[in-house]
Amino acid sequence: MKIAFKKMLVVFTIFIVSLCSFSSYSFAESIQSINVNQKSIVYPTPIENNQEIFIHVDAYGNPTIEVPDKYNTEKNNIEVYNNSVSTIGFTSDAMPDAGNKRIRVSSIVSKITGNSPSQVSIAFQLYRASTRSGSMRLEASSFKSLLFPSMGSSTSDYINLSRTGYYKVRFTYSMAYTTGERPTSATTETGVTLLNRMAREFPGGYTDPISGSSIGEPNADWTKTSSPVSWTKTDRNNFRNWYISTYNQQNYNWTNVEINHIQPREYGGTNSYSNLIPLPKGVHTLYTSWFAGY
Repeated sequence: MKIAFKKMLVVFTIFIVSLCSFSSYSFAESIQSINVNQKSIVYPTPIENNQEIFIHVDAYGNPTIEVPDKYNTEKNNIEVYNNSVSTIGFTSDAMPDAGNKRIRVSSIVSKITGNSPSQVSIAFQLYRASTRSGSMRLEASSFKSLLFPSMGSSTSDYINLSRTGYYKVRFTYSMAYTTGERPTSATTETGVTLLNRMAREFPGGYTDPISGSSIGEPNADWTKTSSPVSWTKTDRNNFRNWYISTYNQQNYNWTNVEINHIQPREYGGTNSYSNLIPLPKGVHTLYTSWFAGY
């Protein structure tokens, strides 16, 4: 079964105006469901909507921030927009280079009105945590510059991964002008995605429709054990018999079903029935392949 992995991180646009800066905005995740052999498996994917942030500066240097409501097409600050004197916009992207242990980051100038900066310095910062809700720490950075940027000016780079983690990329833009405006900066960031050390995205959560047992996102700090528990044909048969009896599944067809350790034995998982779940063979392959690069 072939399933294409999507972009780790959303493409987004930010608009920045000289003489001011703003705090970062995060992008939430949505969940896309597909069906595999009548069993539900979900893949975390970034939201598709671009996030636009307008910062308008009038002739007196007073900034106004406008975050348009995507459900409301009316723009109440049109007069402020008409009075702004300088705006620069960027579209930025972060994409896992699956199999090559790195993330490709890029930025392109998508809009310029008024005075163009003489230089834009861009910091691509990769942050990592061991859990989705854990504290993010700076893992690696890359820095690029654009001299006298114009519409379509772009830059890109690769940031290497060294281990599995929950990752996000932060983009920080610093602008310098020769036309009298004060230097200014702005920051935005992507959503959080779980990648293994090969930069492959976690397949997502799975729930067995009969038992209700689920595979959730693992921690990213499991360590490999030198003595994993054994898994024998007897262990497999014992679980099958228990499953059939517990869930009254005397006619259950095991032909294309394999038994998966939710926490792999190589990373401390046990043969406890709470750690076992039946999976279609193709789905099982997704998880074993991902953990091979853990």
